[in-house]
Amino acid sequence: MELKQIINIYGKETIYRGYSNLVENPKEYKKITKYQMVLDIYKMYNDNPQSIIDVCSFEELALLKKILNKKTKTKPFLKDWKDDDYSWLKLLREKFLLSYEPISEFERVPKEIKSSIEEALNNLDEDAIKKRDELNYLIVGLIRAYHNFTLDDFYVYFSEYHNMSYIDFKNYLSENTYFKPYIYIDNENEPILCFSEEYRDFADDIFYNFNENSHLFNYKYKKNELISIGRNKINLENPHIKRFVLFLKENLEYSFQFDMLLDSFIIQAGISLDNGFFMFLDILSDYIKINEDTVDILLEISTEAYNNMPNWTNNGVPPYHAAQQMINEKSDNPSTIVNENNKIGRNDPCHCGSGKKYKKCCLNEKYLIKEQAMLSYDDAILFYKLFVLLCDFTNKKYNIVKEAKKPEDFYYKNGNVIADYTVKIREKMWEDKNIIKEFLVSTSLTEEESVIVKSWEKRITGNFVIYKYEKGLAYIMDDNNIYAVAGISNPISEKFPAHLLPVLLKITLLPFKNKIIYDSFLETMNITMGAGMVKMHDKIYDELKDNIITKL
Repeated sequence: MELKQIINIYGKETIYRGYSNLVENPKEYKKITKYQMVLDIYKMYNDNPQSIIDVCSFEELALLKKILNKKTKTKPFLKDWKDDDYSWLKLLREKFLLSYEPISEFERVPKEIKSSIEEALNNLDEDAIKKRDELNYLIVGLIRAYHNFTLDDFYVYFSEYHNMSYIDFKNYLSENTYFKPYIYIDNENEPILCFSEEYRDFADDIFYNFNENSHLFNYKYKKNELISIGRNKINLENPHIKRFVLFLKENLEYSFQFDMLLDSFIIQAGISLDNGFFMFLDILSDYIKINEDTVDILLEISTEAYNNMPNWTNNGVPPYHAAQQMINEKSDNPSTIVNENNKIGRNDPCHCGSGKKYKKCCLNEKYLIKEQAMLSYDDAILFYKLFVLLCDFTNKKYNIVKEAKKPEDFYYKNGNVIADYTVKIREKMWEDKNIIKEFLVSTSLTEEESVIVKSWEKRITGNFVIYKYEKGLAYIMDDNNIYAVAGISNPISEKFPAHLLPVLLKITLLPFKNKIIYDSFLETMNITMGAGMVKMHDKIYDELKDNIITKL
């Protein structure tokens, strides 16, 4: 196929993007033709075959070597690709090291640079390239996770993972052609700014939605996570995100669909726009059939992944970790999660939406206990005693929190439970189907206490919506049931006032005597429900409201 015919497949903007990323002194867009741009790229490769190694990762070079030795037919179906070959193929096309022939549907190495590619691949030092790639992936992973830095801050973050002088880092970043498609460096102003080149168009959205308190979050990505983000665009070291990616690959037909949806997911999670998550689900529903049987698993997989994605408006901190830190720092008691901005006066309307004054509604403890909307003081103490004993037993079995050696270690000096300990243990505890049986056999309890703990075998963990409040009780529902859930030491409405409902969250419901409570943790999801989702839950509530479950 003639070069001019191949060039005609691509638009000028596409070619210019590759040209400006590869050529040292690119001409202005209007002053160069598509044909000349590709010729200049080929000239660069032919003048310096080492440049082919410089702009490619080891995975790209390995695929290039495979195609050089054997013609490869383009496969549109996602299931036909092994590993991530499709992603590397796209990158090789963007660097004009491969060209696609639409008629034959074969990928081929351009004859104009074939000998230079062969020379480069013959001189390959695989170990050195893999070591270089680890460093490059780390740098690209940082910019993808945080989106933007001053150069000084970029170096501070980078130096926590790799030992390199500031001058060497600056030179490596600015002189390495490999980074041009990923990192935009603004050298015209002081301080020097570095942006994610891939997602630079969303800088304004990030600026307007930026959380000014995000610097207070104490979160650090692991090195292998950043390398994964640099290599794969997304953190496949995180099990929730990996599960989401596998779900897409198993349910999508075409490779281009996967690429498009993955980019959309990264952007919506990163810029955190209102209804962004549900905007993504709307797009996803165009490609994956969603029905009553699949909606729950899709929502669970997607929300778990979304809440573990880098959130650029939170300075890169994933929503789940930001929420957990806020819970741990703002709560003296794991069941009492108070937002200081939502405090109301005694004579203000109650946050549960009843229309009564706060002092005559949820501030009135006797009223709440009478209406079963929260536990009595003695029952709350009893719950925490049993919950901590079970956590301590689980901790001894799995050695999760090394600082806690006995039940007393789970309490602060003021008597409040240390939420940071129990939150680390509870997931493993509820996963273990035999933990309660083993606990009851080995622990001395009264008959009443044993009955309560045994009843926790009926617990329900899942994604729910807090829909409304009735006499202080939270009506929490999924697609099949509505549960009337009481607070422990405080009504749930103190955390989620009625005007914020509906709220999506992950929760473990527990029976306690004649009530339904929860295990003291409300794991919220950083998602705003759109009008369509609200209407859907209105419909579910109307269908289920006559059969509200009050006991498990």
